[in-house]
Amino acid sequence: MFSCPEQNVVHTGTELKDCGFDQSFTIEKKIIDPQESTIKNEYLCKDKKMQVCGGSTSAKFVSSLNMLGTGQKGVSGEYCASDGDFTYDLDGKDSQTCTSAGQNDGKTYVFTGSRCCQDEGGEYYNDPNFQSTNTPGGCFNSVYVPAGNFGKKFADQKQEDKRTINYQGNFLFCDSSQTFAPTPISTGMDQELKALNLFTPVASCGSGFPDARDKGIERHARCQLHGLFTFHASKDSTAPKQSPTPPFSSMILNPLFDDALTHWNTVLGQAHVSFGPGDVRIEPFAFAKEKVLRVVSTGTHAVGIQSSRVPVEQQQVYTASADVLCTEGTGQVTLAFETASGNVLTQTDSSISPNLWNRVNATAASLAATQATVLLHTPQQKASTCYFDNIILDKGAPKQFSKDTAHLGCCTDTECWTGTTCAVKNSYVDAGEQGFHCLGGIWKPMRKKFSPDRIMGGFCPEQDQCLVHTLGNDLFNDQPEKYYLGSPLVPATIPHCINHSQYIFDFFCNKGDWT
Repeated sequence: MFSCPEQNVVHTGTELKDCGFDQSFTIEKKIIDPQESTIKNEYLCKDKKMQVCGGSTSAKFVSSLNMLGTGQKGVSGEYCASDGDFTYDLDGKDSQTCTSAGQNDGKTYVFTGSRCCQDEGGEYYNDPNFQSTNTPGGCFNSVYVPAGNFGKKFADQKQEDKRTINYQGNFLFCDSSQTFAPTPISTGMDQELKALNLFTPVASCGSGFPDARDKGIERHARCQLHGLFTFHASKDSTAPKQSPTPPFSSMILNPLFDDALTHWNTVLGQAHVSFGPGDVRIEPFAFAKEKVLRVVSTGTHAVGIQSSRVPVEQQQVYTASADVLCTEGTGQVTLAFETASGNVLTQTDSSISPNLWNRVNATAASLAATQATVLLHTPQQKASTCYFDNIILDKGAPKQFSKDTAHLGCCTDTECWTGTTCAVKNSYVDAGEQGFHCLGGIWKPMRKKFSPDRIMGGFCPEQDQCLVHTLGNDLFNDQPEKYYLGSPLVPATIPHCINHSQYIFDFFCNKGDWT
């Protein structure tokens, strides 16, 4: 007999140990039940109390009063694991041990494949053994992040950080700079996140991350060109696509340099004596092909461009802002007001961090000015190489520039980028009186149509078609007889649009218009 059921005595295989006499000892899986030689259980003795870790096994010749089940704590604070081992560290055990320990602690611990999350403070890890558990993912400051979910913000783990996802147990950081920036450039990752050494930077577009989620239609992840992850139904390879309209409104013309330097001029003349000629050009970013302004100066004088003048209201506050990145020196945004007498009032703001995109804002009151212009430039007496994009002039104080929208996005051959996501074939974007139809992966401009009663406004696949119902069935297009067989109260039973020369009741379709 190895132990006495109601006593604190156990045999180590070579000697008897009496917990009441020896007071404190541990026998680490050296007791082997001769009747079941494959079962091993760890015994411990503390303060004259004997305990054995039964786990998911059963230790013979030990009173149930002395035996602990999986997840229970021993007299020294160790957990009893399912394999009969006492342990302080739940990592490396199994799901039963992890979850049972949490239940006994009155908490929720999650087994991520090979480790246990939320059982200790300040825990950060990747767990690539995602196939070994029903709860794959990683741990971010002791918060469980399921595979396929966005990561957490460093300062507040209750908020999602869409720059990051957990993919098959590993944390990824959407590093759009790998394909979307001049050379060289550091990532937009916060210093705190860099210090964790937890994230793997990944590039934009391309093959993406298929089956990032194991449920739902939109389960395939993409690292977008503006540095955020999005989820989609298609896992096909993607390439940069342009939104049909700028992702913001601006008083100035050509704020994205889509028309090269149209509506912009080199800054020279008596009003800007510190400026001189330099290397100013519109060029695409390496992979994304989005056009940006590049300004290079040697430092002998300032170099830059100036937008066309736009009218402003007097005694109002305006803000000029732009995304600025400098690989050398400083980039500046200047808001210049002009009065009727020709006086110029300026307000300038500068970029701050090298090799990182910064949103730079210049805010000032118009006072007696009637016109305004925006200058994008380098300073005098400082050699600089800077890039500018997303130029906004608007009334009021600086506004939060949404990073959820972008002029370019990663979409498949048949999809179109809306500014926030990829639209599937035959989708529409309403841009006021004009709209856009996604056809063959390209936005096709469309004229806005109205229903016969002019209550609903929308779009049709072809310019000569007339709108019947915005929620109508495309399968019934050009079949006006379906309207009489269905009901406008059930839009899926009637056409979306009908063709030129067709009619419904007294409404005749004439080249896209009802007559």
